[in-house]
Amino acid sequence: QAGAPTASPVPRDTTVGAESQVVAGHGGRVVAMVGDNAQFHLESDRWPDAVDVEAVAGFARAFNKVALQLAGR
Repeated sequence: QAGAPTASPVPRDTTVGAESQVVAGHGGRVVAMVGDNAQFHLESDRWPDAVDVEAVAGFARAFNKVALQLAGR
């Protein structure tokens, strides 16, 4: 509905990525969007050449919708 592809969720209480492990370790709750781009963090994976602005906007809309639902709004 937001224009983002369907996610493949991991089991509840699974932490992915270093940042989410730190937050979870301090008792925080985390929702993480994790990709599988082999170019992640490389210069060849930067705007404007390698960024699909429409795809990013779709993910932002989807994430916003989920956050509002979780907040009860």
